[in-house]
Parts: sequence; structure tokens; C-alpha cells
Amino acid sequence: MDAPTTPLPPSVDTPPSATSAADTASAGAPPPLPPPAPPTPAGGRRGRHIAALIIGIVALIPGVGALAGGTTALVAQGVATDEDGYFVEVIDGIADPGVAIASDDLWVTLDGKGHDGDAPRILEWLDVDARLRVDAVGEQEVFAGIARASDVERYLDGVEYGRIVELDKGAAQVINIAGSTAIAAPAEQDFWVESTSGAGEQVLEWDVRPGRWAVVVMNADASPGVDVDVEAGLRSGAITPVAITLLIGGALVTAGAVAAIVFRARGDRRRRTPAT
Repeated sequence: MDAPTTPLPPSVDTPPSATSAADTASAGAPPPLPPPAPPTPAGGRRGRHIAALIIGIVALIPGVGALAGGTTALVAQGVATDEDGYFVEVIDGIADPGVAIASDDLWVTLDGKGHDGDAPRILEWLDVDARLRVDAVGEQEVFAGIARASDVERYLDGVEYGRIVELDKGAAQVINIAGSTAIAAPAEQDFWVESTSGAGEQVLEWDVRPGRWAVVVMNADASPGVDVDVEAGLRSGAITPVAITLLIGGALVTAGAVAAIVFRARGDRRRRTPAT
């Protein structure tokens, strides 16, 4: 009698996917890459580009303005000034039959109300200088001085003199103040903050400071009948540094503004370019 036959277990087929995964793992291949991140919404990029455009346009205006201001200041400094850096006004033929010609009160303030405030510090920073060239018409020696307006008023009280009330395009409007012609010689007075006298052209230079001031021109011997040619000039040592600062600041701001506008333009080109 034959021995009973033991049945074989049914064969189990290995799925192809499991086999290939096992083979891949055994071969040492890197794991599959994760799925790509979803694209950034187009609305976010557009918002950034619009913001860059607005910032660029807003910044471009002061940047160009600063460049224009700095350039104008440097050109004016180089073209409209004399060899010493003064902006000048020539006034020919100022004459009066009295003993002096005096300016109306010169108020050196910063608020337009006669208050000095922070004027000393700001005037020191502006470094403003005034210059007066005076030349007598004829052979008469001439005197020129600047003093506090109150001191000049006391000195000229009761005498005949000419008061300059307006300057317009090289012409001076002078009104005659009636009085006597007896007055002490100007060089004998001690209230002048700056003065000069002599024959020929005289130059008076003054470091501008706040207050009420008056400029007086006379014959050196205080005789009546004053006839002079005058050149008035102003100079500020702050013009060149301020102009250079404006140019540098304007260039930086303008460059940033242009970069922002270009960023916006490049974003527009990317949106218009079809994907390949």
C-alpha cells in the first residue's frame, strides 16, 4: 500500500509593486522626492509689486527735488558770486545833501517778528558774512560803519541825513530827513561794531549776527553833501556743504526709487511671459 501524499501549501504570488520596492531598497537608491509645494498665489506677488511701484514714485519726487536743489545751489555759488564767493548788488550814485546816508533798520531775525530765538546758533551754522564797498564820487574821504540801530538813531538825531528805504535792481530810494548839519566826526564814536574810513574805495566786512542794525555812510570829516557808489554783498559758508549733502541724499533716494520701479516692471514682464 502506498503512503499517503502530504498536500503542498498553495503558492503565494508576490505583488510586482512590493517586489520592485524591495529591489529598489536593496539597491540603495534614494527615497522618492516629496511632492512640490503649491505655488505662491499670484495675488501676493502682485501686491508686493504694486507696493514697490507706489514707494518708488513717492520717493522719486523728493529724490529728484534734492538733486535739483543741490545742483542749483552749486551753480549759483559758482556763477552768481564774485571771486570771493559773495552775492553782490551794485548801487551807483547814492547821494544826499545831508551829513550822512543811513540804511533803514536792518532786522536780522529768523521769525520775522524781531525775536532772535535760536538765531545765534543758526547764524553761526550758516556762517553769513556781509561786505560793503564804498567809493566816494570825487576826492572826498569817506567813512562807512555799522552799529546798533538805536545808537545810530541817537547819533543822527536832529541832523539832516538821507535814509535808504528801498533797494530795487541797483537803485536806492532815499528820503531826506531835515535837520542841522552840525555833527561830531564819525570816527570819534565808539559804538561802531565795524567801520572803515579813508580816501578811495573802502571795504567794510561784518560777521552777521542777530539784532537791529543800521549802516551809515558819511564824509570822513562829517561835512554835508554825501555822494557815493556802493556795492553790497552777502556770503554764506554753508551753501557748498548743504548742496553736496542734497546731491548725495538725492542720488541715494533716486536710486532706491528707480530700483523699486524696476522691480515692479520686472514683475509685470514675468506675468506676461507664457510658461514653457
